[in-house]
Amino acid sequence: LVRLQILVAQGEKLSMAQDDITRRGHAIECRICAEDPDHEFYPATGTLRYIGNSLSPFVRIDCGYKIGNEIGVHYDSLIGKIIAWGGTREVAVERLIAALKNSSFAGVQTNREFIMRILNHLDFLAGNTHTHFIESHVQALQKSAATVQQESAAIAAYLLRNQTSSATHTTADSPWRSNDLRGFRNS
Repeated sequence: LVRLQILVAQGEKLSMAQDDITRRGHAIECRICAEDPDHEFYPATGTLRYIGNSLSPFVRIDCGYKIGNEIGVHYDSLIGKIIAWGGTREVAVERLIAALKNSSFAGVQTNREFIMRILNHLDFLAGNTHTHFIESHVQALQKSAATVQQESAAIAAYLLRNQTSSATHTTADSPWRSNDLRGFRNS
């Protein structure tokens, strides 16, 4: 394929016609990027704390990062690509959705959930896609207010639990709660 691309770029004709090419299924790829699609796709930065996926047949994951890598503002936001193949477009989409559900990239905001919203959109599933798909469906592709409220409540509950939990383990006069280290010594 690469050789043919180079030959075409040099102005040569292809040695085959479109009718000579046999289709064998459908592949679909998504790109996991460090960005916040719900806030105008602003770039996200941070340290990748966890990369998890459940490999399955007909799914390939290409990731250019590993756990502990910093994602900064000086490079492309692409973390990796997930590619799924199926005998039909519908099967490829189902496999890609399953692969996305079984993958996670912790430590930095990604567009993973946004991609799942696209893949589950009725127009996308019907094959009604074009270069302005996101712009045309921006309202439907945004997080719902209920989802944002659920996430906020979960974060608040987590923080409250940890604050209460740490308070029950130490007393007010505990050296663990003090910034004054003069009372500590090594024995």
